[in-house]
Amino acid sequence: MKILNVFLMALFLSLAGCGDQVIENSEPDRAATIPSSAIWVGGHDGGVFISITKPTDTDKEVYWGEIFYASGDIAYKGHMSLFPKENDGFDINNQSSYQGWDGDTLYIINNQSLKIVE
Repeated sequence: MKILNVFLMALFLSLAGCGDQVIENSEPDRAATIPSSAIWVGGHDGGVFISITKPTDTDKEVYWGEIFYASGDIAYKGHMSLFPKENDGFDINNQSSYQGWDGDTLYIINNQSLKIVE
């Protein structure tokens, strides 16, 4: 009976540590080529650093984007257009505004996105 109790206690303790864990700060080390102002968009399984600015000499929905892989290599640099065009914009400096990058679209809050301008 003692062996069973010890076994059950060990099983309980090992399972107690297997719950869902949230990784709060999963940002990787910043490569030297990534600007200090760039924001990490991603999780523990990957992501990109982004730097978005709003040029004053462009249309309301046009932004300038620089997107970097965690290695520091550039993924994209150029103009991006906000969709849908009828929108209220978003806070370009708020990390929680961004949801992910798929290679040609940067997904942001409120079902909006920034797409590469070709």
